[in-house]
Amino acid sequence: MGEPPVFDENWVKAAQYTETDRRPRPVGPQPWRNWTPPPPPRPRRMPAALAILGVLALLVLVSFELRNSRSTPEAAPPSASASGPVASDSGPVVAEPAQAASNPTPVEAPTAAGQTLSWKPATEMPDGPDPNDPKVFASLKVGTCIAQAANLRTAAVVPCSGPHTDEVDLVRDLTAEFPTTPDYRQIDRLNTALCPGAVRDWTGGRDGRYTSGYLWQFQNGVPGQAVRGFVCTAQLSGHGPFTGTLHHAAA
Repeated sequence: MGEPPVFDENWVKAAQYTETDRRPRPVGPQPWRNWTPPPPPRPRRMPAALAILGVLALLVLVSFELRNSRSTPEAAPPSASASGPVASDSGPVVAEPAQAASNPTPVEAPTAAGQTLSWKPATEMPDGPDPNDPKVFASLKVGTCIAQAANLRTAAVVPCSGPHTDEVDLVRDLTAEFPTTPDYRQIDRLNTALCPGAVRDWTGGRDGRYTSGYLWQFQNGVPGQAVRGFVCTAQLSGHGPFTGTLHHAAA
């Protein structure tokens, strides 16, 4: 037998590759295995100053609503305004449609202790001359009483001692103010400017039970005269009939 082979260690070290080199090595870092998601963002808190401003604004709004609900209402816009026949300088007489009444039954509010109202609700509606007739309209004056139907299409000048719905509290001539027939916007502005104040003067104060109405004519066809007038009236807020008078009723 020959001699056993001699292990040449130098030859092994000089080899280009070794068994260790051929073993699989881990491929770089693997961040998806070690990554932890960040915590969710913390909710933002409302700054203290902004929260205080919001509370103050809410308190102001509540106090404003309470003040409006407790304040005494002024004379409301005319709930029963009647417009009489209107004519242009060259055209025929045209009867304008009247606005329907929203509540023909008056609601009587409680009175202060010891106070006696100068009027009482009524149910009858007497007949009389029609204020839409230019001749009758020309005779209207402060203190004239009118009974107007709930649909505002018919009206009558009646004695103030009986049932009526309106009491004339202002009369104004339109001849100098309007050279031609005014339109409804002009009449509405005139009503807003004159009638709420007139009803307060007539009733003696501000009271939600009383409101204003109006009638007007702009005519050239009356023999011997032109009828160009505007009248304000005092009435109950529901525009229902009553007996007595609204004169100084709120005083």
